[in-house]
Amino acid sequence: MMTQNDDKGRRGETRERNRAINNPMSDKKPRQPFAAFIRDLLITGALFALPIGLTLWIVVLLFRLADNAALALLFPTLADPRALPFVFPGLGLALTLALITLLGAISAGVLGRFFLTTAEKLFLDRLPVVRNLYKTSKQVARTILSEHSKAFREAALLRYPHESAWSIAFVSARPHPEVRRLLGQDITTLFLPAVPNPTTGFLLFAEPQQWRRLDMSLEDALKFVVSGGIVQRRGRPDPAASARRSERHFGQWARKHFLGGLLIGLPVFFTLWLCWQIAVFLDNLLRPLLPGALLPSNPWIALPGVGILMTFVLLLALGLLVRGWIGRIILPRAEGLLARVPFAGGVYSALKMILDSAFSRSALAFRESVLFEYPHPGVWGIGFLTSDESEALRRSMGSDAEEMVNIFFPTTPNPTTGFFLVVPRSRVKVMEISLEEAFKLVLSIGTSADGVGE
Repeated sequence: MMTQNDDKGRRGETRERNRAINNPMSDKKPRQPFAAFIRDLLITGALFALPIGLTLWIVVLLFRLADNAALALLFPTLADPRALPFVFPGLGLALTLALITLLGAISAGVLGRFFLTTAEKLFLDRLPVVRNLYKTSKQVARTILSEHSKAFREAALLRYPHESAWSIAFVSARPHPEVRRLLGQDITTLFLPAVPNPTTGFLLFAEPQQWRRLDMSLEDALKFVVSGGIVQRRGRPDPAASARRSERHFGQWARKHFLGGLLIGLPVFFTLWLCWQIAVFLDNLLRPLLPGALLPSNPWIALPGVGILMTFVLLLALGLLVRGWIGRIILPRAEGLLARVPFAGGVYSALKMILDSAFSRSALAFRESVLFEYPHPGVWGIGFLTSDESEALRRSMGSDAEEMVNIFFPTTPNPTTGFFLVVPRSRVKVMEISLEEAFKLVLSIGTSADGVGE
């Protein structure tokens, strides 16, 4: 028969067991040393404070840089912004936002559209270098900033770099008609971003079996890519709630005209700024060597454009000399002597080869645009055919190797960098579009095909 003491003992054991189950950390264990306790507190505080502190520091630094740059652009002759009647942090950004919004509101009217169309026809579309810069920057601005832009439609999983691996990509615009003609109507345009810098990547075209839709919003997928797969949102977003918040958001008018102002002003500003920088560089190239450097009081030397004129005259004179006896006798000997210098010879040879490819009329640089399978069958990229394979490559591959071609595969949206690939000619499809149109596809992440007729 169970006694009262036994019953109390069993109840005590039950309480201890329940307490251990509910609070496993309450088990008896050696007490933590004071130094380790302080260390854990410091690590916990650092893990909490460092992300917040670094974020605030980066935001403040970027804010100050943008504010100072805006003030320098708005008041280029002002040495010290504190000389303004009133100054407060963010004044440059506030004035810039107001001017961009005003530009968007003006350009939305009939008079603004008339002046913009006239300026494009008279100046921006006629000057040789300015025309290409303006069209390219305008296309990129429309791709990124337009409210109706479909540069990124949805997130996706793409088989990359081989069929058993997956990467996060973004579905872009409808493929160009020439791409659909060569690869099929069910081909999909995808942008594969780099990590952790998603502003560059690859423009690829994938067959249906090579990609899948990702059940993740564009914002969450971008965060996932930037963080290298660390940051991910738990739960599914509510598109209806986001739409309702967007409809109730104050300042829709300002946002609309601000984006319109960016679409109008950003290409024009970038084109003029880049042309100005090129002109200043050329103008200052030979100015220190002119007689005005010794006679600074000469008013003609101080005129803007004298350096550009003298550079132009000097290049003409050098061209005449090189085509004459100097080019036939002295230049080859000078190049031979320069090639023997250990470091300078390699630099000179590389630069000469690049410039010959870029400016020579008989050069075969970028002969035509092509589609080729990359990185595996079923996924295609846009490349530019440079030349046929070299003899050294053929000797290394073997005499029985398939006929190959040399291709430059650019990154997107910055085609100034990329990869040099040697691809079998049988795996290449030549595109019947101009090189300029192919470059627009790369620059615009494939969206320059939107609006093109079927």
